[in-house]
Amino acid sequence: MNNILSKNLYMKDKKKNDLRKMEPARVGRTKQRYEKYVRLITGCVPILRSESEGLKIVLVTSSRNEGWILPKGGWENDESSEEGAAREAYEEAGVMGVISSTIGTFSYIGKQGKEGKAVMYILEVNEMLERWPESFRRQRRMVGIEEANNFLFRPEQRDVISKLMKILVAKNL
Repeated sequence: MNNILSKNLYMKDKKKNDLRKMEPARVGRTKQRYEKYVRLITGCVPILRSESEGLKIVLVTSSRNEGWILPKGGWENDESSEEGAAREAYEEAGVMGVISSTIGTFSYIGKQGKEGKAVMYILEVNEMLERWPESFRRQRRMVGIEEANNFLFRPEQRDVISKLMKILVAKNL
């Protein structure tokens, strides 16, 4: 591979005290899924649960550093939408965890002004990595669920947080 992310990136497994190879971020659109001419996206709201701090959401800077976003990206034809959402959280935010439920499907306008459709999930975070595939170009930040919409610059992602809050209230979480 000739992409910058395929350099020898390793992360240390603290539990086993060994090094394991970090998977590079996927790039390109050759494996992207489309529904007619609409690009299919998958993503998640990574949630950290803490007795002392309550619920926190992990946000990342957009690839063009326009502001804060939720991890999301192209749903590829060799994975389920849940696998794609977990992959995007790993690549963009350096978090790993378990997809716990679906938030919903949202329409959006992409970087090139084209329509897209995103399926968004809740990812219960169980590990935050010190280095991750896109750590050289993205920052991450943890915010309370109530303040997340103050940071997100994309209106459809603010809609995702609003729907998430309704789901959490309905489930009494």
